[in-house]
Amino acid sequence: MKLTLKALWSLPLLLAACGGGTPSVADAEAALCGAIDDFGSSLAAYGQLTADSTVDELQTAREDVVSSYEAMKTAANTVQDARIVGVETAYADLQRTVDGISGRDTLGEAATQVSESLATVQTAREQLYSDLSCP
Repeated sequence: MKLTLKALWSLPLLLAACGGGTPSVADAEAALCGAIDDFGSSLAAYGQLTADSTVDELQTAREDVVSSYEAMKTAANTVQDARIVGVETAYADLQRTVDGISGRDTLGEAATQVSESLATVQTAREQLYSDLSCP
């Protein structure tokens, strides 16, 4: 059952990897929550070993903990990547907007484009900040 759950939790991450993109924040967070649950289940199984358990059972439990821990770390990194992609995209757009202004234009002529791009970057930054519960 654990392997099936691991496969389900990592499916959004695998699909994003195949497509070359980053999954949505919601998909990445769902995968991380599943990975955290799986890690907790692995730890619980590890803790249920008794004096009558075999060394093979200990090794299997340890492998499950190691595997689920690594999956959790990978999922956490994917969440971080998914959260920052909105800021990266908005920032790249701002850079393109500023770079696209002709040296002959006045700032007044380009102000609307720059203001819109800047507002998008600020919104993305604020969303990232609030998602992280920064003090």
